[in-house]
Amino acid sequence: MQSNVCLITFSNLISDGRSLNALRAVSKVSNVVCFSLTSESELQKILLPNNVKHFSVDASNKRLIFNWRFFINYVKETFRRNKLDKYIFWACDLYSLGTIYKIARKDDYVIYDSREIYSALANLSGFPLKQKILSFLEKKWVKIVNHFVVSGDLDAEYLRSYFKTDKLFTILYNVPPYKEYFTSNIIKEKYPFLKNYVVLLYQGAVHQGRGISPILDFIENQEKYAFVVLGDGLFLNEAKIIAQNKGILDRIVFAGKIPYEELHQWTCSADIGVNLIEPISFSYSLALPNKMFEYAMAGLPQIASSLPAMQRFINQYNIGVTIKDFTPNSIKNAIDKIIDDYEYYKHNSLQFAKNYNYNTEEKKIQKLLATI
Repeated sequence: MQSNVCLITFSNLISDGRSLNALRAVSKVSNVVCFSLTSESELQKILLPNNVKHFSVDASNKRLIFNWRFFINYVKETFRRNKLDKYIFWACDLYSLGTIYKIARKDDYVIYDSREIYSALANLSGFPLKQKILSFLEKKWVKIVNHFVVSGDLDAEYLRSYFKTDKLFTILYNVPPYKEYFTSNIIKEKYPFLKNYVVLLYQGAVHQGRGISPILDFIENQEKYAFVVLGDGLFLNEAKIIAQNKGILDRIVFAGKIPYEELHQWTCSADIGVNLIEPISFSYSLALPNKMFEYAMAGLPQIASSLPAMQRFINQYNIGVTIKDFTPNSIKNAIDKIIDDYEYYKHNSLQFAKNYNYNTEEKKIQKLLATI
């Protein structure tokens, strides 16, 4: 008998690949009701399966807390008004888990995708009170969780101990659905002033500690390189100011968010991927970001942090070069090493992507749901 799953994500599916991939995988074996911050017009770009009933929540307030309260009330009222049947709940993030905590019944099965270590977020490293409140709420809300989903082995090991739980864990890597590599020139077509440069690419949330500042420092005195940033976030304006003050805006592009469905062609058009996660928080120290897998699928060798989880993959499969410090000299040495053996790293990256993609991960989701 096909199950009914209610998947809730406090995000926009246009740019949240992890939630979108989970939604599509779940819909292959279940009927799905989904709540997200994706507008009805944006949904036309995603083309969800026919057995997905999507509810768009317009949480447009600038304050996160007000958006989240509106989100909770909308979900609660929709369940009441539509008299929705019994569901398996899938929380795609902590705020979604908090929403489910408000509506789930005692016998409902709850799956929680703890996609980050929410008790040690980099964005809250300077706000200890906010971090303490968030950690308290998470420990309260996980009491209703039956099954945890995490993005890496180290996350699972830590959270089992942190939550003092013997509940089941499933590891879903932050991998994209498999797409063939192809030659793309979209970056230099849209930004022709970059055509004579080696393009370094960063894609993802533009936050402090994501290696953007060190790359700007490197670019300043390396005139054959350009830097393209795909994404937005709290550090974006500061990054633009840094680039302007260094006088390098003629080699820097802040392209904004790219829809997840279009991202691969952009990634394929760069030369080297930037994956320099700075260990400014415990959450970052366990990072195994989706960009690592996305770069590989696009055949991009990458310069990456020597953090435990990432270093294991980068070095074992030789898909890039890891560094311990982010000085311009260290970055130059790593990039020189990549360029000297570029085809070797590119070949390894493409082979790696054939084994690490969502075709494998969705089978884990289907197995998880089949056991409930």
